[in-house]
Amino acid sequence: MDYQLNLTKYLCPLPIVMTKRAMMELAVGDSLTLDMNHSTSMRDIRQLCEQLNYSLTLLENSDKHFKLRIQK
Repeated sequence: MDYQLNLTKYLCPLPIVMTKRAMMELAVGDSLTLDMNHSTSMRDIRQLCEQLNYSLTLLENSDKHFKLRIQK
């Protein structure tokens, strides 16, 4: 199943906290698509995925918008 999380309205540390909480709810094979607009949060989420051994894919990267997919 693919879940969506829009983080564009939030500043650090809320995007990382909300993402981690959502990641803990994923079943094996599920994915979480994140919409975000802060590169700092993107770096933090990359580190979190590495620590928890989740797959991370960059779907969109423009000046002010990032779309990421996390898969368990």
